[in-house]
Amino acid sequence: MDYAIITHENPHLDELVAAWLLKKFGESRYPGISEAPVDFWERGIDPPQDLYDMEKNGAIFLGMFGGRFDDHADMKEGKQECCTTLVVKHLGLEDNPALAKLVQFVFKTDTKPCAQPFDLSSVVKSLNKKHKAEKVWMWASIALEALYEEQCEFFRDAARDFSSARKTSVRYRGRVYPLVVAETEVKTFGKYARSSLGCGAGVIIQKNSSGNVQVFTNEKYRIDLTEVVRILRVEEQRKRGRHNNASWEELKSTGSMGGAEEWFFHENRKMLLNGSLSTTEVEPTALSLQKVEKCVKQGLDQDFFPRSCQKEKKCLFGECYFYAYGLHRCRKLRYKKGKKGKKREAVAC
Repeated sequence: MDYAIITHENPHLDELVAAWLLKKFGESRYPGISEAPVDFWERGIDPPQDLYDMEKNGAIFLGMFGGRFDDHADMKEGKQECCTTLVVKHLGLEDNPALAKLVQFVFKTDTKPCAQPFDLSSVVKSLNKKHKAEKVWMWASIALEALYEEQCEFFRDAARDFSSARKTSVRYRGRVYPLVVAETEVKTFGKYARSSLGCGAGVIIQKNSSGNVQVFTNEKYRIDLTEVVRILRVEEQRKRGRHNNASWEELKSTGSMGGAEEWFFHENRKMLLNGSLSTTEVEPTALSLQKVEKCVKQGLDQDFFPRSCQKEKKCLFGECYFYAYGLHRCRKLRYKKGKKGKKREAVAC
């Protein structure tokens, strides 16, 4: 049987998603539907007299003529379905986690006045004003395919790599947060680790196959990576045998820093990037993943001091490897000693 999917002109996101679902997942019920055309009929027309025969011969109407997939057919007690949810239930897709958020979003925007200017449903409306329905369908199907693949990656690949990742913890301002360290190519890994499906991670250290490393944080915890970037930049230079000419102020600078270009500090988004999806030319860090983890832990734990400092109970200045970092905790310690009458060092803040 040759199937055809039919809906009205100026389609909503709801009908477009329903059509995409049928073509993507409907082969078992409708063999060949993945190749079926999507046609758009004029709004408000009366049902064709041969409607029953058309449906019998493969026409599938979406949001029209009171059929199986017309969500306007029964509105007596308020709208309980949308075209998309009707298709989902018909195809038995309710338990597909990669579709859950999309279906929820479509139902919400189709049944309530909650669309935002730049969300998918609003973009579809804007496209309808400028383009024919066929072009809107082409754009929507490409976008939906990309979104679905991303969700599949999240629930399948990110979950797999999270199960083998190293889970530890890090102290920050008196609290302990989950820290996840992994070698993975999955772009949604950090999102998974931060989610309830993961461990609600506060910090994620992620290394890809090229050797580039990124440090991400959970924005809701407002973890400041300023002290971490100081340490990483100094240690990167030490590992590469470079002389550190940067001031303590320069070590914490946003963006990249001369002499340690390998590490980009995105202060507003609270992340450290040794390369990214848009900057693939950045040379991988010379630091091992274990060393990066150590730097992150030392940078975030404000109560951590080298054993030599703890033993002497005072700042050893240049004799201590921490001195080059210019950490706030070290300057605070020197300030307290200076307040007690000892010679106070003039330092940059």
